[in-house]
Amino acid sequence: MDMLNKKSGLLGISGFSSDIRDIIQRVGEDAQAKLAFEMYVYRLKKYVGSYVAVLGGVDVLVFTDDIGVHNWLVGRRSVKGWTGAASGWMRRPTSGPPATRSRASIRRTRRSGS
Repeated sequence: MDMLNKKSGLLGISGFSSDIRDIIQRVGEDAQAKLAFEMYVYRLKKYVGSYVAVLGGVDVLVFTDDIGVHNWLVGRRSVKGWTGAASGWMRRPTSGPPATRSRASIRRTRRSGS
């Protein structure tokens, strides 16, 4: 049971860590780290995509916590290939109208003080 609960998932795939931050640091040099990263992104895409499908679309997708603040690569790769998302990956605009249904995009924003 310890194998299933403690040594599978990202740790089992990468062979060295269950922390996505550690895995990202080694993606360019370690095939297992790259595989673990790609699997993580794939699962995130599936999870978020299922919610988007159920909701019939989204106006804005906000990543918070680790993905939104520290792991921009995960967020960026998670929306890669989504219609209108690749070019919408940016900091919060300083001026202009908020996103509307007709001009929705997915934006990366940072909370002040983060």
